[in-house]
Amino acid sequence: MGMKSTIKAIPVYLAVMIFTAPVALAGGRLVSWGAPLSIPPSVAAMNMVAVSAGNQHSLALAANGSVIAWGNNDFGQSDIPANLPTIRLIAAGGMHSLAVSDTGGVLAWGRGDEGQLQVPQEASKRVVAISAGLMHNLALLNSGHIVAWGDNSFGQSDVPGALNRIRAIGAGGMHSVALRNDGLVVAWGDNSFGQLHIPGEARGAVAISAGYYHTLALTPQGRVVAWGDNFFGQCNVPENALSGVVKISAGETHSMALKADGSVVIWGGITPGLPMSASPLKLPRLQDVDAGAQHSLGIISSTLDSDGDGIPDWWEIKHGLDPFDASDAARDSDGDGVSNYEEFLADTDPNSSDSHFALRVVPVETGLGVQFGPSSVERRYTLEFTTDLASGVWHTAPQQADIRGTGSELPAIMAISASAEPDIVIYRMRIDPVVD
Repeated sequence: MGMKSTIKAIPVYLAVMIFTAPVALAGGRLVSWGAPLSIPPSVAAMNMVAVSAGNQHSLALAANGSVIAWGNNDFGQSDIPANLPTIRLIAAGGMHSLAVSDTGGVLAWGRGDEGQLQVPQEASKRVVAISAGLMHNLALLNSGHIVAWGDNSFGQSDVPGALNRIRAIGAGGMHSVALRNDGLVVAWGDNSFGQLHIPGEARGAVAISAGYYHTLALTPQGRVVAWGDNFFGQCNVPENALSGVVKISAGETHSMALKADGSVVIWGGITPGLPMSASPLKLPRLQDVDAGAQHSLGIISSTLDSDGDGIPDWWEIKHGLDPFDASDAARDSDGDGVSNYEEFLADTDPNSSDSHFALRVVPVETGLGVQFGPSSVERRYTLEFTTDLASGVWHTAPQQADIRGTGSELPAIMAISASAEPDIVIYRMRIDPVVD
């Protein structure tokens, strides 16, 4: 009896972990490749519906209508304006950014020394498309007319007077392109590399995209047509981009085509340092793409798992794993005793032995607490306890359920009740993936 009382007076607290496998969640995650522009963890944790790659910065539009920006910020192009309304369109330019609100008005921020930020009154409503060039902008109104502003050193902001019935626009480095409803492609501005010499094959196009010194058009048959500067081979359309293409995007020195099956074709001057897992032959099926100056962005389904190893493709690409190699799930890339699959479940870094999930009971001012970390913004943590492990019954610790991670490598602490009853309390942390 005395020993029993002693055990009750000094209760034993144990801590274990449990990971919950991810459930099917709709939406798209970001992937990037080319010149290093690391996607911030907070951005990687969100579902995105649109992306736009600029010169050295990027924009992404979340499903909730918020805009996220990262990369170069010398002119404030990555500083999202305060109190930005709900956004439905985005465009990243040379060193400035554009967005269209849910009421149809254009907003601009970043570099403005060429008038890029001086949005004309005509673009304050009824805008259905935008395109940001190096230092000029185009906006398409629902009437089919174009509004242009910003740099006009080559006449790129002088919209031809009779131009109407427009369905698509593209602002390049210093030239502009428009697509009429009847499939006629019209171009104006700089012609240093023949970017205004529209080939006959572009007649009847259904989409256009303007790069720095070159232009792409998409035919109804899904064929890509390219013209203009070809120093990096950005106009050498490969055979696999001559059919089945549904979207095109022209960057500074490279071009991209998204095919109906989600595969991506890339040609031209791709920046050295392209990650192996995101090379043209290793990209999984994407939902959207956009080419920047020396980097590219894509949106991938949050649940796509090309190799069936239980780890979504976007997470493997993010951490330099091969989304087509199922064997890497069982490997321990950083040699810390935790497999890459287990690192995914905890959302720790599989390439760093210092990044691993830990859980323990520690003393705090109010008694005891459970210390855990690192805590990922892509996971929710629920503290559970049991007093009878054999029963298999676990209870949620009071006020400790559904806590979102902070993204900090520093351990977080949850306070727990330090009761002398019963003899043993076992705590565990349930970790669930979450998508906003």
